[in-house]
Amino acid sequence: FSVVAVSLKTPALTVEKTPFDVALFLRGLDNDWSDGAQNRLRYVGNRVYRTSKILAAGADDFKIADSDWGGTTGGATNCGAANPVVIGQPLAIDCSSNSPNVNFTAPAAGSYVFELTVPQSGAPSLVVSGP
Repeated sequence: FSVVAVSLKTPALTVEKTPFDVALFLRGLDNDWSDGAQNRLRYVGNRVYRTSKILAAGADDFKIADSDWGGTTGGATNCGAANPVVIGQPLAIDCSSNSPNVNFTAPAAGSYVFELTVPQSGAPSLVVSGP
C-alpha cells in the first residue's frame, strides 16, 4: 500500500502486488551470504526494490536471492549476472537456476545503493550508485 497526498483534500491510495512473493536479500557482499535483516531489499513500490550497504573499496561478488535460494519457493529468486556491475549503469539480472554470482568492484569505500527494478515482462535490472 502507498499513499500519495499531493493535495490533502484528494489523497490517492495505491495497492500493488510485489513482483516476488518472497523477501529478497542482497547476499554475499563482505562475505555475508546470510538472509539477515542487514541484507534485505525493501520493496519501495513501482516494481522497485532497494537497499544500501557501506562497503570497503575492492572486488566482491553477490547474488539476489530469497531465504532458501529458491529451493522450495519456486527457483525464481536466485538471481545473478554473467557481466560485472558498472556503477550507474543498468545490469540485466538472470533469475534462472544456474545464474552466476554478480561481480562488483567498489572503487572507493562508502555507501552504495542497490536498486532492483522488475519489469512486467523481461529481465530484472540492477543499478548500483555511490559513494
